Amino acid sequence: MPAFYERNFSFTANGYYEVSFWMYVVNPTTQTRLSIKDPVSGVELGGVSTGSIGSQSANWQEYKLNFRAPAGTCFNTVAKLSLQNVFPGGSGNDYYIDDIKVTRLTATPTATDFTFVCPTNSVAVDTDGDGIPDYADLDDDNDGILDTAENFCETEGTPYAYSDTFGTGTATAVTRLML
Repeated sequence: MPAFYERNFSFTANGYYEVSFWMYVVNPTTQTRLSIKDPVSGVELGGVSTGSIGSQSANWQEYKLNFRAPAGTCFNTVAKLSLQNVFPGGSGNDYYIDDIKVTRLTATPTATDFTFVCPTNSVAVDTDGDGIPDYADLDDDNDGILDTAENFCETEGTPYAYSDTFGTGTATAVTRLML
């Protein structure tokens, strides 16, 4: 079955994540599958199904699924989140889905639905999700401060701190930061 929702997301090795969404079932019964896929080839790297979902008596219901990113070093740290309707048939299992979120958890969850494997293909990272890869985005975190101001570096990539004591926007003192 084709996915009804897909988006790329960045992950941290060995990190725990939660996908949550609200569902309103119009005609029972349905089933949704959460898959993590290679962002280029579309090959599934891991996934889990909600199981059979019946009528919810005209109420919205929140669903949460937890997964873990692979431990160790992955060449690519971008994967594709995919949601699919996997209920057999295709008629009478209509539903609405809203507020789909991917959240990195700060604590280990009590249960993890699955751990996915490293993606093998590379895709450009887009931190702020604006469709412009970070390497070409003038403000890759979309905070309103240009990356050139946030990442003031010399050619070798060593960070510098600078101060503007006269309010002109031009650095009057430069201090090398030791990292």
